Amino acid sequence: MTGGLKAVGYIDRDGLPDNVLDADADIKAHPVFEIEGFICLETVFKAVARYTGLDESTTDNRYRDFITTAKSAFKDVSLNKEFLIEPKRAEVVLVALMNPIKPDPELGKVRARFESATPAGGWQPTLQQMFSEEETRLRTSLAGAFSDFIRDFPSKSYFSIAAQKLEMTPDAVVRTISQALKIAEKEAREQEVGRAARRGSVRAVTLHVST
Repeated sequence: MTGGLKAVGYIDRDGLPDNVLDADADIKAHPVFEIEGFICLETVFKAVARYTGLDESTTDNRYRDFITTAKSAFKDVSLNKEFLIEPKRAEVVLVALMNPIKPDPELGKVRARFESATPAGGWQPTLQQMFSEEETRLRTSLAGAFSDFIRDFPSKSYFSIAAQKLEMTPDAVVRTISQALKIAEKEAREQEVGRAARRGSVRAVTLHVST
C-alpha cells in the first residue's frame, strides 16, 4: 500500500542556520520563521483581503503599513533580544562536540572527555564569531526585503499585526485559510471563500512549501 511513496517533512526555521536546515533533502524548511508567518506572505494576505471585500488599492496600502509596523517593532532592547535568542549555531556546535563521547566504565574518563570538548580555536573566539555573524544577518534582514525579514524574525511577534490590518483576529484569519485549504475545488468555485481565499492561499502555500 505504501510502496513507492516518499515522505517529506516541512519544519519551522526557528532561527536554525541554513546548513542545518539543508542537511536532509527530505526535510524542508518553510520560507518563514514559523508557521504563523504564512499569514504574512503577501499573496496569502491579499487573498484573505479579497475574501473580506477590501479593494486592491486598499489592500496594497494595508500590506505596506503592515510591513512598516512589523519591522519597527524590532529596535533597541527588542532587537538586541533577538541576537541572544537566535544564535542556535552554538547549540549545533555543542551537540556535534557531545555526540562522539562514548560511555565508559570509568566515570573519570567520561568526565574528562566531556569537560575537554571544545571547538577549534576555543569557545570565546567561536562565540564571538557566531554573535557577530548573527548580528550582521539580522540587521541585513531587518533593513532588506520583507521576505528576508519574515524568514529570520519570529512571526509570533507580528502576525497579529497582519490580522489587524485585515480587520480580523488572528484566529479568524487562520480559520479562513484553513477552510480554503480544506474545501474541494468544485465547492470552491461555488463559494466566495473559494474564489478568493482558496485561490490565493492554496497557490501561495503550495508555491512556498514546494520550493
